[in-house]
Amino acid sequence: MQGKVENIIPGLFRTEYGKILATLCSRFSQVEFEVLEDMLSDTFLKAMQVWPHKGVPENPRAWLYTVSKNAVLTYLRSRKATDIPQYLAEDVQETDFIKAEMNDSQLKMIFAVCSTDIGDKAKIALALNVLCGFSPQEIAAALVTERDTVYKTLQRSKAALKDSLVLSEYTCTAKNIDVVLHILYLLFNEGYCTTVSDAGVKHELCFEAMQLLYFLLQYDGNKNNKSNGLMALMCYQVSRIDARLKDDRQLLYYKQDVSLWNGELIKKGDYYLQKCIDNTCTDRYTIEAAIAYWHAHPEVDSGKWDYVLKLYNLLTPVNQSPVVVLNYVYAYSKVYDNKSALKLLYASEVIKDNYYHTLAGVLLKEDNPQEAIKCFQAALVTAQNKQVIEGYINEILFD
Repeated sequence: MQGKVENIIPGLFRTEYGKILATLCSRFSQVEFEVLEDMLSDTFLKAMQVWPHKGVPENPRAWLYTVSKNAVLTYLRSRKATDIPQYLAEDVQETDFIKAEMNDSQLKMIFAVCSTDIGDKAKIALALNVLCGFSPQEIAAALVTERDTVYKTLQRSKAALKDSLVLSEYTCTAKNIDVVLHILYLLFNEGYCTTVSDAGVKHELCFEAMQLLYFLLQYDGNKNNKSNGLMALMCYQVSRIDARLKDDRQLLYYKQDVSLWNGELIKKGDYYLQKCIDNTCTDRYTIEAAIAYWHAHPEVDSGKWDYVLKLYNLLTPVNQSPVVVLNYVYAYSKVYDNKSALKLLYASEVIKDNYYHTLAGVLLKEDNPQEAIKCFQAALVTAQNKQVIEGYINEILFD
């Protein structure tokens, strides 16, 4: 049982910590944020101590919420608080805990974080940490920065939060929508292309990001078409999620079983993308969704890479991240040739990390397989997820 619990707790921490913390903040607005954080962390430690001996509860989320809630109530009683709602003071397990309430509280907590007087990167780091369960190492990888920098940023950002958070005071505004969407985008990407684990796709993070975005789309005041573009992108990406893994190994795009793709999610992606196109949106999420459209519709292959390259030409001015630059080079190779694309790659100022070396290997493997293997081996040195790279090497050696 001990081994089983050790596997269960980290996953619960990632998927439930943010929901429960946000709900505690919503229900106990009179309690300092740091106190609620500490009590919830103590609850997870208690689970590590109790569950190996008594077994994992039938409803782990309800157990975690109830224990942390009771700890807060004990804290309030010790301070002789008189404003404890009666329904919260009842000593019962809330097994009928409403998931919609948790997601609503979590989304409002993101709004609250985005309303603090700190920089956008600090807001993103704080939200990923306290609401999504990201470690400083994971945040550093997602934001392409140093772990120590993230640690210091989190310390300063938490100090900027009010001692008490009244979540009902916060909502989504035109001022903070871009930061909110970026947080959900990074949460989704961490699940789709995890930066830490070698286990591949973490489905629960993808679906959690989609669920929060769906809640965001339901807000009457949210008329921002960027949200529709991001939802389209997520739908297209998740539609292929079951086909990306076989025997616990990731499959390259062109080796996936198309019959495993989720047609309903692809249709939903088409629906949300059409809403953006109807409003002539050209934001980064809509452009990325349009690129994903071509990968989700292999039956529409005529001129695919020409369109994709044009879309990357639109994307690079609004998103000059290393990943976008590398994807542009790859699209260029499909329209023109590998040698020309290699020249672009070598001339770029992209940091020579595992993604850079992997793309170099892909562009070299037809004309210079031995040099390609060297590139893939260089990529393996720093890559967290090695399966795809190993797949490329095996293609050269055994296919």
